[in-house]
Amino acid sequence: MSAWVAVLSVLVLGWGLIRFANAGAGVPGAVTGVVVWGTLGQVVWMAALDLAGVRWSLPLLLIPGAIAAAAGLARRRVPGRVTGSARAALASGEWRWGGLAAVAALAHAVVIAAVPAFGWDFRYIWGLKARVFALAGGHDPAWLAWPPYAFAHPTYPPLWCDLLAGGAITGATAAATASAWQAVLVIALAAGCWECSRGAATPARALAAAVGAWSPVVFWPRYSGYAEALLTLLVVMAFCGLDRIAGGELDAMPTLVASVVVLTLVKDEGAALALGVALATLRLIGLRRAVPVLCAFAVPFACWHLFLVNAGVRQSAYLLSIPLALRHLAELPAALAAAVKPKLAAVALAWGLAAPGLRGPRLHGVRLALAVWGLAAAGAYLTTTANLTWHLFTSLDRVLAAPLPTILALSLRAGWPAPALGHGKPKAPSGRGFALDTAGDGL
Repeated sequence: MSAWVAVLSVLVLGWGLIRFANAGAGVPGAVTGVVVWGTLGQVVWMAALDLAGVRWSLPLLLIPGAIAAAAGLARRRVPGRVTGSARAALASGEWRWGGLAAVAALAHAVVIAAVPAFGWDFRYIWGLKARVFALAGGHDPAWLAWPPYAFAHPTYPPLWCDLLAGGAITGATAAATASAWQAVLVIALAAGCWECSRGAATPARALAAAVGAWSPVVFWPRYSGYAEALLTLLVVMAFCGLDRIAGGELDAMPTLVASVVVLTLVKDEGAALALGVALATLRLIGLRRAVPVLCAFAVPFACWHLFLVNAGVRQSAYLLSIPLALRHLAELPAALAAAVKPKLAAVALAWGLAAPGLRGPRLHGVRLALAVWGLAAAGAYLTTTANLTWHLFTSLDRVLAAPLPTILALSLRAGWPAPALGHGKPKAPSGRGFALDTAGDGL
């Protein structure tokens, strides 16, 4: 149970932050928002303790959640909004399909929670660094810079390891903490994909939610405990925010800013996606209004890399070399053919079926963000210092699988839209059926 103490403390922090900000719109929904705002608040708090030279401890890690919960309970609720959304869901029959999606998500969450994480990279990268950080009481720069541990990717952003370290500080194993977190992320992915597919027919939204809950990054046992589940949720949140901004819903900006910050700190691929989202926001609404999103990427990215430079941690997995890139480019067709496996083929097929749905001017920002991410991923493979075939074989399916639930959710809106009501008027998009809102505006 100690693993759940660490997880629930972060979720309580997220709930308190959402409840405290309940006065305005644009605050995320009950499930996805709790995870994103909670992880954002926790990583900021842990980084602040680190900078102050204060060792992480259980009482200190519980303080933000306790304060946020007290502030949230003291905040007056906006009356009538949740009740109205619940009535709308009941009247439209969305609750039936939302209930089926919830059952599918809960079933997978129970399975995930029952088995401690065991993936290869979890044991030797994420879980290992989490245990080291917990023992050191912070981000241990000496350990990260020690050459024998270069295999553990010391330059990876710290968010997932920090969440797992919180469990270790409570006395739980990193494996138990990772499985508890991934069970929560299964529910959040289902809720996020339901929200992201608003405007699609209700059965299509239920399909999107089920795909989110059974996403390849949490379904394939080999990836147990990996950071990709959190990365996938943050892609859902960020792209849904882009979609709303493109539709004129500028009150979604808080959600987008929070998503970009956390996305930047979860993995290198996340930083590439966060950069794409920031540039897409700039393209959609101009520099002045996009400044918060640009800073949401630039500030955490710069802070983490300044920490690495100050600690003497060097990036050895990639090398900016034109001869190396040209050699990898020549090897790419053969290496890609050798790296094909059933999982990669299945993900590529799903991409081929879903990607055509990303059409129309409203999804221009999403397409731009994906283009930036694709260029960054291609650049990583062309500059890798590892064997190219091995690198493609061990990672390409995960890289492609992370944005896939979001792509499917957005595509279903175009391919399976909600039926028109009355005189050809489309049904108003609703984000209410799966997870009722704590603060008003869906995700």
